[in-house]
Order: sequence, then structure tokens, then C-alpha cells
Amino acid sequence: MEKLKSLTAEELFFLGRLINGPYIDYAYVAAMDDIQHAYNSHEQKNMMSLQKKGLVFENFLGETSLMEKGNDYRPIFFGKDEGRLEICGSSGEMKLIDIRFHFLESDGIITMMHGKDIDIWSIKKDELETVLRGMMNLPQNENFSSKDRTVTIENADKVYVVTFGSVSGKAGRIVLYEKDGTLFDMKDENNPDIVSSDDVIENTIKLFTGEMN
Repeated sequence: MEKLKSLTAEELFFLGRLINGPYIDYAYVAAMDDIQHAYNSHEQKNMMSLQKKGLVFENFLGETSLMEKGNDYRPIFFGKDEGRLEICGSSGEMKLIDIRFHFLESDGIITMMHGKDIDIWSIKKDELETVLRGMMNLPQNENFSSKDRTVTIENADKVYVVTFGSVSGKAGRIVLYEKDGTLFDMKDENNPDIVSSDDVIENTIKLFTGEMN
């Protein structure tokens, strides 16, 4: 995993426009200021900022092109598969982590938004297990013999929500509650399954790679 240059939502938008990217997550667009008013001014300002960050180049004719480092961002605009990981604190109220994953073949991008500012990392798909284990920080002391399965969002210590969507129409969702060091798969809220951290990581990878039915 490699840290890339952080961008604002507007910088990301105009970078995508430059390379004719067909896709962009609505969350990034929603974080932008209104650029319809004085559009050309917004475009010029953000392209200059992208030049300073070494992602685009403008020649003496005023023609702008993508620099090599800018190619690292392509999965955001050309990737047809996207995942999201949300982790909330007790009762599901305080969001601790909200991360998006964009995939283009074996290449990937991770983004974390802070208002209109976006932190960005590049990853390879074969790094997913290591990355997810670090980000999710799942408990290891699962109590599989526990008969107490009366877990609800109100008494959960943490709530994990993993979602996946693809242009192809594939979609999926995993919801987990953590209580007293035990993980519960909430596919059936009336009879939640106790699952291991390894199972969670494996199923998340399957979901993100389109392998889960």
C-alpha cells in the first residue's frame, strides 16, 4: 500500500474530467462546492493545483495532459467495482472509519474523506487481506460456545458494515455486530451467527472481488 497525494473533491473531479473517466462516486461530487457558477475559473484553479502536485502538465500552448503519477488514480474513474467499509462505535452512533475501495483489475485505490479533502492510497488486490486486518482490527477471542446471542445495535460495542457494488449489477452487504469480544453476523437478526475474524476477512475479500454469491 502506498500513500498518494491527497486531493480535494474538486481536484479529483477535474482530474477525472481530464482523462475522460466514465465513473465517479457520488460521495465525492456531493463534497464539492458549487462549480457551475464560474465553472472555468474553478477548472483553472484546480488544474493549477493538480500541476503543483505533479499529477498534470500544461505545455506552452496551454494543453494539459496527465503525468505518470496521475495514472495511479485511474481505478477511481475506470474501475467498475467499488467497496465500502464503515465501522461505528457503540450503538452504531459514532462513525470510527468510513473507507471506500475502488478496483481496476489487480489495481486498487483506498480513499478516506475528511469533508471535501480526500486521503488516497494505492493498493494491489493481493494486499487486501493485510490492509483489511489492519483497518478492521477485529477481536481474536471469539467465544464460539456462547449461548447468549441477544445482540442488538443498542448493546453492540461496534458495528461493521461492508458493502460492494459493481457496474455489472453485482452487489452485496455484510453487517456485523461486536459484543464482548465476539463477532456476530447479522444476516438473520433473529438468529445471528457467531463468526471468526478469519471468516470475516475471507468473506470481505470474496465480496470485494465479486466471488461471494
